[in-house]
Amino acid sequence: MGAVLGACSNSQRPAPAQSAESSTPSHANFTTSDPTVAWSERICGALLPVVGAGSPPRLDTHDLEGSRKRFHTYLRDHVDALDAALADISAAGPAPVIKGPQVNQLLVTTLSKLRDAFAAGSAELDAVPQNERDYTLVYTLAGISSLLVPTEGRTLLDLVRPVSLESAIRQASSCQAVDASAGTPGVTAMPTPMR
Repeated sequence: MGAVLGACSNSQRPAPAQSAESSTPSHANFTTSDPTVAWSERICGALLPVVGAGSPPRLDTHDLEGSRKRFHTYLRDHVDALDAALADISAAGPAPVIKGPQVNQLLVTTLSKLRDAFAAGSAELDAVPQNERDYTLVYTLAGISSLLVPTEGRTLLDLVRPVSLESAIRQASSCQAVDASAGTPGVTAMPTPMR
C-alpha cells in the first residue's frame, strides 16, 4: 500500500473519545488471558484500516479535475482511518507495561500528526477553485503528490514494539498483519506543509 503525506501541521487535536466497551470488527472476537497480547491485538487492529487505506493516486495533467477528486478521496480516506485508529487507541487505554502511557502517547502523537498532514493536503485542494485549470491546481496537486512518501508497514508497529511488548506483538494476529503489509503511514518524512 502505502504512503503518507509527509507534511504536518502545528495544531494537534486530541484523539476522539470512544467507549472502552466498543471494538472494531477486525479484532472483536479475539480473546486471551494475557493483557499485553490483548492490548497489542487491539492496537494493531486499530492500525489495520490505516495500513489498508489504499495507494496514492497518480497526477494526470490531462485530467486535472479527475486528479483533484482522486487525491481528495485518498486524503479524506486516510483522515477517516486515522481518526478511527485514534479513537480505538484511546478506548484501549495505556499499554499494560511499565511506561505504558508513554507508548500510547508516542503512537497518538505520530498518528495525530499524520492525520493533520492529510487534512492539510485536503484543505490545500479545497482552497483551489473548482474547474481551475491554470498553474494553481497543477502546482497544488504536484506539491501534494511529492509529499506522499512510501514506508514499510513495520514503521508504525515499531512505535509500539518496546522490548516488554515484543513477545505480545508476535502473538497478536493483527500485529502480524500490520507487520506483513506492503507499507503504511510512518514518520520518516515530515516537511512543512505547502503555502
